[in-house]
Amino acid sequence: MIVKMEGEMIEALLRSNHVGRIGCITADGLPYIVPVTYVYADDYIYGRAHEGMKVSAMRDRPHVCFEVDEIQDMAKWKSVITWGDYEELQGEDSKRGFEVMLHQLAPYATSATFGASSRDLSDFLSRGFRISVVEGVVYRIHLTKKTGRMEKPLGVPAEVET
Repeated sequence: MIVKMEGEMIEALLRSNHVGRIGCITADGLPYIVPVTYVYADDYIYGRAHEGMKVSAMRDRPHVCFEVDEIQDMAKWKSVITWGDYEELQGEDSKRGFEVMLHQLAPYATSATFGASSRDLSDFLSRGFRISVVEGVVYRIHLTKKTGRMEKPLGVPAEVET
C-alpha cells in the first residue's frame, strides 16, 4: 500500500541519507538529472561540485528539483521529492557550507572525495579544524516544497515503518 509521507518522516529521510539526485534544465532546455553527495541542514541541501553541466544549468535556472529515496525491495521503499532554489556560496559562506558537509560526511569520506582519510577528517574536525580553501563550487539549495511517498506492507501502520 502506498502512503503519503509528511513532516518528520520527510525530514528524517532527508537527514539520514547523503546521496540524492538534482533535477535541472540545461541551456539547451533539456531535463538533466544527476546524482550528488549532499547533507541536509535547516531546510538546505548542501553540496560541492566541479564546474560542469550541472553547475551551469543551476546558474542559468536556479529553481531545481531534488530527490532522495531508500529502496529495500519493490514492496518496501520511501521517496522524497523537493523543490527549491540554487545558491552558489562564496568566500566565508563557501567555507562554512563545506564545513557543514564535512561534519556530517567525515565518517563516509574517502581520499578521492575529500583528499584525506575519514580518520584524518574526524581528527581535524574534532580539533576545530577550519577550511582555508575549498576547490570547486560549494552550493546550497533552499527547499521550499517537499513531498514524499512510501510503500509499506499491508497491516503495518506508517508510523512504525523504519
